[in-house]
Amino acid sequence: MTQPPARFAILGFGRIGRRIARLRPDVAAVLVRPGQEDAARALLPGALIATTLDAVLATKPRMVVEVAGQALLRAAAVPVLRAGLDLVPLSLGAFCDDAFFAEASAAAGPGRLVIPPGTMGSLDLLGAARESGLTAVSYTSSRPPRGLARTLLKDRFDLDALTEATLVWSGTARDAGRDFPDNCNLTVGIALAGMGLDATRVEMIADPAAIRTTHRLTFSSGGSDGCLVVEAPPIPPGGDPADLAAFSILRLLRRWQDPVFV
Repeated sequence: MTQPPARFAILGFGRIGRRIARLRPDVAAVLVRPGQEDAARALLPGALIATTLDAVLATKPRMVVEVAGQALLRAAAVPVLRAGLDLVPLSLGAFCDDAFFAEASAAAGPGRLVIPPGTMGSLDLLGAARESGLTAVSYTSSRPPRGLARTLLKDRFDLDALTEATLVWSGTARDAGRDFPDNCNLTVGIALAGMGLDATRVEMIADPAAIRTTHRLTFSSGGSDGCLVVEAPPIPPGGDPADLAAFSILRLLRRWQDPVFV
C-alpha cells in the first residue's frame, strides 16, 4: 500500500527541475532564479516558490533534491544536511573537491547524502560488486562529435572533420571532473559507488556515425565481472532529452516514500 506523498523540495527550475515538478506536483517548495517565479507558480500552484534557501528550509521538507548546478550545491549542501534533511544532489562534479565532499559528509546525520545514479539509471550492480572487492572500474562515453562542441575538445580536435570513431580523451574520474566540469556528474557518481575518483578510468569517444550517446560501465570484482550499457535518446530540437537523470531521482523519491523498498 502506497503511503501519502512525503514533503520534498527542489533546488533549481531548469530542464530537470521542471520535469520532476511536472511528474511530482506534490513538491512542497522549489528554489528558482529571479524571473522564473511566474513559470514555477503556473506549474506548481500548491508549492512555495522561493528565491532563497532559507525560505525553502522553512517549509520543513523531509528531502531536498538539488538540480541547479555545482555553485548552488556548494552553498546548500551543509545547511540542508545540518537541518537534518536528506539531500539528493545531481551536480556531483562538485564532489571532485575532496574538502567539500568531506565537509558535506561530516554535516550528514540524521540527514543523509543520497547519491542518485543519474543517466546510468542504476548503480546497484556496481555497488554489489564493490562488496565482493572491485579490482577495476571503467566508464566510456561514446557520442556524436557535436555533443563535445562546447568542451575543451573543440580546441584539440577538428570534431566536424572526424570520419570514424575516435578516442578523444582518457583519464581518471578526477581528471574528468577537472576537464569537463559541466559533464562529469555521471562519472563522479560511478566513482563514488565504486573505486573512487582516482581509480576509476574514463574514456570519451567521438563517433560521427553515432545517433545516440552511449554510456558503458564495466567492472571486475572478486565476485564477477560485468558490463552495463545505456543508450541515451537523441537530443530533440527543443533541447530537452528525456534522459534517465530526472527519472532516477523520481525513482529515489518513490523508494523513499513507499513501504516496500525495491
